[in-house]
Amino acid sequence: MSPTGSDSGDCSTNACKTIGYAVSQAQSGSTINIFAGTYGERLALQRDVTLSGAGAGQTIIDGGQQGTVLSVDLTATVTISGVTVQHGLAANGPGGGGIFNAGVLTLANVVVTDNTAYGSAGIYDAGGGIATTGILTATGTSITGNRVPSGPYGDAGGGGITNRGGVVTLSGAHITATRPPTGAGGSPIRAP
Repeated sequence: MSPTGSDSGDCSTNACKTIGYAVSQAQSGSTINIFAGTYGERLALQRDVTLSGAGAGQTIIDGGQQGTVLSVDLTATVTISGVTVQHGLAANGPGGGGIFNAGVLTLANVVVTDNTAYGSAGIYDAGGGIATTGILTATGTSITGNRVPSGPYGDAGGGGITNRGGVVTLSGAHITATRPPTGAGGSPIRAP
């Protein structure tokens, strides 16, 4: 994987340009090595895969405020390391501006930052950084500066992580949330 690569072939001899293309070519259980760079993508991970970046300060997956950056399917087991997940936006859905996890997700040395989740007209939304209904394990991970703006339905909470009936295990993780200028939304963790 390289921002200067090409999305052709199976990515085994020449670096692919986008993570999404590499994932589409990968066999279940494959590891995809991602070079340093910024990747403007939103990924739906529906198979077992490992995404290994060059380090959170060097490999950035940027959702461009166009939707959730990474979604892990119910049937997928995914490991992500050494990346930053940023600028995601979950609107009127299950939450998880940065990451929505329904499967089994392991994060190692990942930064999840500057993501937003919000709802409207009776839709409850939370998990500015991460929303999970599956199994989430985070080690050495920083989940900071994510938002859940409060609205007429009160404090949505979970600016960092919202656990909706899943299992969350944190080790050496740093979690904070940015509160909006007004209102009560944005508590770091919510587990209804």
